Formats: sequence, C-alpha cells, structure tokens
Amino acid sequence: MVHALGAAPIRVLIVEDNRDICENIAAYLEKHGYVMDFAYDGINAMHLALTSRFDVIVLDLMLPRMDGLSFCQKLRADAEVETPVLMLTARDTLDDKLKGFEAGADDYLVKPFSLQELHARLQALYKRSHRNTGNLLTVGDLTMNRSTLQVLRAGRRIDLTCGHETTSTIDGRGAVCCGSRGSRKLCCGLTSAPMVMRFARTCTSCGRLSIGRLIAR
Repeated sequence: MVHALGAAPIRVLIVEDNRDICENIAAYLEKHGYVMDFAYDGINAMHLALTSRFDVIVLDLMLPRMDGLSFCQKLRADAEVETPVLMLTARDTLDDKLKGFEAGADDYLVKPFSLQELHARLQALYKRSHRNTGNLLTVGDLTMNRSTLQVLRAGRRIDLTCGHETTSTIDGRGAVCCGSRGSRKLCCGLTSAPMVMRFARTCTSCGRLSIGRLIAR
C-alpha cells in the first residue's frame, strides 16, 4: 500500500449517512493509503472529532441528529477544533456554499463528485494544514506550534493559562521545572537527545492542571 503524499497516512473522518457513498469513498481512498473512520450522524461525528485525531473531516450537510452546518459551527466555536473540513453535499447553490464557509468549512465539493477530485482536494487540505510542520512539536495527539506558541490536543486548542501568575525555568542540568505562586511543582527529566518534553502544573487556587511549555533539545 502506498501512503498518500508518500508519508504517514492521512487520517480522515467521513461524516455521511449514505452507506453506498461511504463504501465507494472507502474503496478508493484505501488504495491511496488513507486511514478512515465513519460516522453516519452528526452526534457520533462530534464524538469522534473530539476524541480522535484526524487530518481532514469530510462532512455531508443533510445528516440525522445534527446537520452538517450545526456540526461545523459547534466544532469551530464551541469545541475550538481546527481540523480542516471539506463539505461534501448535494446543495449546490451559491447561498449554500457561502453558509458552509461561514460555518467554518475549508472546502466545498458538490455531489455527484469525482473520487479523483475528492482525493486531490484532501491532499491539498492536508498539505496546507501541515505546511509549517517544521515548527511543530508533537507528542502523541499533543502538538505545539513554536512560532505561535499555540498548543492543540487532537486538533483542539488548549488554554495554557488559568489566570494566576506562574513562572517556569530550565535548570542547568537539563530538567524542566515549573513553579507558580500558589501552585505545586511538577518536574520531568530531559535527556540530551533531541526530543519533545512538557510539564504540567496544578494550581491550588483553581485546581486546574495545565500544560506549561514544550521544550525540544
């Protein structure tokens, strides 16, 4: 099997209630090395989007339990998940497309569609979202952008502050230490080999456990 883009497989969540369309998409994309999960309604799709990491979400609009527009709006505004979304729908008017983009979609493909075009659009979204991977530090589903200092877990933004004054230092022995006024210290060792580390702090004022920094050496 040849992975898409000659690298790690692209992980895609397909949100579509038509099983035949899902089977056609799966048969085609599997040949290109994609890893796929499927959801047939908006509620299950939201659960998967919040608990798993995906590179792209393919989203139908006319879904049971939660329609595609509501799903996309909640994904962006409430869950703050930034995973690229490609809307795949039979709604083909300009007004429909504008509503899709306003809800947070990154691309829009109208049914009936070419599987080859779907593949090309998924590649484009993947490349665009991974354009600055040299600035990314990753541990599991946790990612930090060294340029923006933004941290994501499974595509969801993490707020690193709890509203209380904190400080953090790196000591001369290479250990990452964290301390804050009103917090308990948690430390983790850092070896000399290039790697990604993180530390966490528990604020005694609010009880919140949050990630302080990621360090690469």
